[in-house]
This record gives sequence, structure tokens and C-alpha cells, in this order.
Amino acid sequence: MKKQRRRNPDGVKAERNVFTKMPFPMNESGPRFVTVPAELTMMATDGFSNPVAHLGAASPLMADWSFERSGLTQDRERLTAMYRECAIAKRIIDMPSEDMTRGWYTLTSAMLEEADLNNLRDLEAKHSIQQEIANAIRWARLYGGALAIMIIQGHEDYMHTPLELGDLIPGSFKGLYVADLTQGIIPSPELEDDLDEPTTGCPSTTTSRWA
Repeated sequence: MKKQRRRNPDGVKAERNVFTKMPFPMNESGPRFVTVPAELTMMATDGFSNPVAHLGAASPLMADWSFERSGLTQDRERLTAMYRECAIAKRIIDMPSEDMTRGWYTLTSAMLEEADLNNLRDLEAKHSIQQEIANAIRWARLYGGALAIMIIQGHEDYMHTPLELGDLIPGSFKGLYVADLTQGIIPSPELEDDLDEPTTGCPSTTTSRWA
């Protein structure tokens, strides 16, 4: 039996027992309670079932139920209102994206001079890459998916082809454009099944209105 110690006003140690009150059938004056020691109570995990009393898995209350698609993830206005007007919802969406990008990363290279590394860091800061990645994670959590699309000057008409690094010229990178799932992004139903790829289990392709 669990015991707790307390002091009475005279400073003398005293002990009291911890009990749990269990409800019993109601009488004329209302529900009756019987005090039962806490160590004698436990959660029932047997297969008891009484459909008449609506108890157990065979209860009529459990006989007919299902989950239906609400379409909420396609209602951009409602999701946006929820994010903007509910502080709790906003924190649920924001905290992981902020935690994942707060530390960012340290750019190092054995092949580039420190001046070149500084130029890359300045380019990141100019286009707010850290913030855009955080936004991509944030909108993916809120709207069910998002893309961070690289904007390459002169490649506007080649979104449907792989990016060839050899075709890039200095100064052509213009930042990231973040689009969420409600802005014309359609993941393919086919999933990447190559176990050597880091995107295994993800949609093999993604179609967007910009391609």
C-alpha cells in the first residue's frame, strides 16, 4: 500500500493511505462511491464483450464506423487561416522547421580558396537560402508538400530537363522559389524503388505548372 508522509500542525510526522474512489450504481441520492486501495485497481485487458450493454469490441457503437477523406489538405484558405489565427497550430508548424535550420551548416572545402567560400556564403545570404529552406519545410508541413525550386537565369524553358552543371555560368543562380502542394505541384504515384538512392520511397517525379 502506497503511503505518503505529511506533518501535522504540531510538527509530528503522520502517515496517510492513498485510496482510489470507484463509482458504483446510482441510488436515490445519486452515485455511490466505495473507497478501494490504489494497489487493488488495474486496467482490464481481457476479451470481455457485452453488446447489450455496449461494452467491448462487439458493441454496436463499434460495428459501423470508418474514416473519410475530409479534403482539408486541399482547402488552402482554411489551412492558411488556421496557421495565421491559431497560435498553437502556428507553433506546431513552425517549430520543426526552425529547429532543423537554426544551426544551418558550416561550409568548408579543400579545393576552394577562403575567398571563394566567402563568395558562396555571401550568395547564400543575398538570396536568403537558409530562410527559404525553412519556408519549404514549413509549407510542406502545413499544406502537405512543398518544393524549393532553383532559379537559374537563362534556364526558364528547361525546367523539364535535368540540370547540367557544365551549362551554368557565373552569376546565373538567382535563389530559390518555394511552392507548396496547393500551387500546382503534383507528385507522381510511382515511387523511387532504387535502394541506393536517398529518395527511396519518395515520388519518382514531380510535375509542376512551371515545367
